[in-house]
Amino acid sequence: MEKKKYKAARSSINISFILIGTVAVVAEMITLCTTSGILKLLKTPPEIMAITEDYVKKLFCRESFLYFSIIFTHICYEAWGIP
Repeated sequence: MEKKKYKAARSSINISFILIGTVAVVAEMITLCTTSGILKLLKTPPEIMAITEDYVKKLFCRESFLYFSIIFTHICYEAWGIP
């Protein structure tokens, strides 16, 4: 009985993680596409606009890569039967 509860809880946590991560990645992609507009809306000085755009794009790309690497690791563990 405990094993069923453990598997159900683990499955729920995995689904929640995937859904939250997917929404986060979609939000990051939207932000990446509209970075310059957002920075203009925030009234970023023109002198640092290019530097700030590069920084924000690198930051969001790194976060997306991190999420996908965690998902890939999880999929590999499931395929290899590692708990």
